Amino acid sequence: MKFYNIHDNGDGTADITLRPYRKEARKEDEEEEIRIMRGVVLFDGIENDIRERFSAWCESAEKIIL
Repeated sequence: MKFYNIHDNGDGTADITLRPYRKEARKEDEEEEIRIMRGVVLFDGIENDIRERFSAWCESAEKIIL
């Protein structure tokens, strides 16, 4: 299961959505948290970088509560 999604904007940038790891399952009435980074310049190896430094990506991203 991937905890990130890369949406190519078609202009050399991407919006990256991250779902931080939860130790326990989310309850039905509990809010869901995602992180987003908009306008990230795409580069070779971006997926490897996200996987290797996932916590750092999450810390840098904007927090969204759903």
